[in-house]
Amino acid sequence: MNFINKFAVYSFTFLIFALSGCDKNKVFHEVKKFEDFKWEKSEKINFDVLIEDIDVQYNLFINLRYIQGFPYKYLHLNISITDPNGKIKTNEVTIEIISDNKEYIGDGAGSYWDLNYPIPEYSFNIKGKYKISIEHAMEENILNWTNELGLSLFKKDLEK
Repeated sequence: MNFINKFAVYSFTFLIFALSGCDKNKVFHEVKKFEDFKWEKSEKINFDVLIEDIDVQYNLFINLRYIQGFPYKYLHLNISITDPNGKIKTNEVTIEIISDNKEYIGDGAGSYWDLNYPIPEYSFNIKGKYKISIEHAMEENILNWTNELGLSLFKKDLEK
């Protein structure tokens, strides 16, 4: 690798680390990658989220990275949130991927598309570890063209 390529890689890496620390309201962010861009119906994606402050409100987002060629207008998901006491709340979520204008929704870079989708209101009212489980609810057993699924949790910025 020549000097210019090394410099570009190191600069990009530094930029990513610098920007990732900018959001003081970020409580949790984790991403799971799919092998061969395939998400099997039997594969539940699990996240363990520690909530220490119950005196604030939160915004919870699904972070989806999909590949150009994703053939579905909508992505149907089942989301289960288990609180520290074992109580489970489930939601069915439908995310629009392709607009009525037949354009992908999200931020595109090359053949990758990133889409952040807010999970409907959920109150974290007990301190402790929450288990959030996401599975696709599409008719197909294998959902192709799916690269990553992540979860982000932010404290709501109520100062405006």
